Order: sequence, then C-alpha cells, then structure tokens
Amino acid sequence: MGKLIITKNYGVIPNHLLNNPNLSFRAKGLFAFLQSKPNGWQFSAERIASQTKEGITAVKNALKELEKTKFLIRKPTKDNNGKWAGYDYFLTENPSAENPLTENPLTENLSTLSNKDNSKKDIVKKNKILEAGASEPNYHKEIIEIFDIFKKINPTINYGHKTNRKAIIDLIKMFGFEQTKATVNYAISIQGKKFAPVITTPYQLKEKIAQLKIYYETQEKPNKIPEI
Repeated sequence: MGKLIITKNYGVIPNHLLNNPNLSFRAKGLFAFLQSKPNGWQFSAERIASQTKEGITAVKNALKELEKTKFLIRKPTKDNNGKWAGYDYFLTENPSAENPLTENPLTENLSTLSNKDNSKKDIVKKNKILEAGASEPNYHKEIIEIFDIFKKINPTINYGHKTNRKAIIDLIKMFGFEQTKATVNYAISIQGKKFAPVITTPYQLKEKIAQLKIYYETQEKPNKIPEI
C-alpha cells in the first residue's frame, strides 16, 4: 500500500477547513479521521471503508473533495530502480497552489498505492468485488479481508473470482465472519505440514473444511481455535 504523510499529527481540524464551503461534512470528518492516523499509515480507500460505516463510493467521493481543495495531495513514487511504484498521499492543513497534484482526480487509481503490494491487475480485481456490491451488499468488506489473508500464501489469487467470493459468503453464513477469519488464518498456518490439507483459496477451504477439522482434532488439539 501507499503511505499517508501527515504534516501535523493531532486530532484537531483547522477552522478554515471546517468553514470551507467546498467541502461536505463527510469530507471534513474524513480529514479528521486521517489526521488521527500515524505518519506512514498504509493508505487505501478500501481500508478506510473497512474501518468506518461509510461505503467505498462515499469514501472515494470524500477523498476527491479533499484532493480538489488541496487538503490531500497525491504524489507518484518510484522504487529503487526508478520505476513507478504507486502514490503516497500527503495530508496538509495549509493547501497551497504550489502543491503538486496529478492531472487526474482520485478515481479508480485511488487503490493503486504501491506495486509492491498491489499490482494494476490486483486493483482491477478488487474493484470488481466492490462493483459486485449490488449482489453482495453485506459482505464486500469481509470478502476483501479474507482474500487479503489468502494472498499471504497465494499472491496470484484472483480477487474477481466469483466461485471464491461465493465460497467466502457461504463460510461466513455458516460460521460467522470472525470464526471464518480465524479458520482461514489457521488453515494458512499449517500449509506444508505433514498430513495438512492443501488450502490456498476460499473455495478449497469450503470444500476441505471437514479435512481441516480432522487434521485439527488429530494434530493440533492442544491449541484451541474457534470450533470449525
């Protein structure tokens, strides 16, 4: 992810921002939310949405307001080889006409923060999940979080894979989100161990949940996790 750079780290909103007629209350509140984060906080619209009650579209619109009024500055970054590595975001209480902005407003590129963690294809796949909100309105945040856990051992996992998304929803309906997340973390932790079922995708987890339970009961019983 890209980093959030904060010029002053305290939870106070300057009066000129609060009284700015070009900013909605949502954008002003988002500024305060970002101001409370530590300098270098890993920044993405999806992460913000996951920590608030706002939907991804509302978050993106509020971020675009902050960028348009130059309270949020987006700067491209390069890796050690001089190649483009996404964007860093600078939060400032003193907008200046000299602050460099990109030519295009924050839209789909908002999630393209660092090619170390998110390739362009990865962002497109994540966006497909968000676009699927009409049919998965109650689960898109959970889907992204579960996919991100699997990505630790399966970097090529396809965020837009409908079968995997459905498998996540089915697991959450059966066990609840927190238990599903704990089970995913457990399944990942045992990969490569003798007799452990191979599970690298949500669909494999759903199909092999019985095998995973047997393995846990025979190999890992002393270590408790939420009952599978």
